[in-house]
Amino acid sequence: MNLSGIHHLKYPLRLLVVLFAAAHLVALASLNAAEPFMFRANDVIAVYGNGLADRMQHDPWVEA
Repeated sequence: MNLSGIHHLKYPLRLLVVLFAAAHLVALASLNAAEPFMFRANDVIAVYGNGLADRMQHDPWVEA
């Protein structure tokens, strides 16, 4: 019996399984997505890092 034709089917089958698994993971991730973030009255926002964010409030351009 000649089984050389089976080797040609292994790669597309593996690709199909991987694509199906990836699509399944994307679907599950979208089901578990968090609710959209909303700011509420009296929320406090902290800026972590250097003073760039504060300077951008007053002079919103960056020199390259």
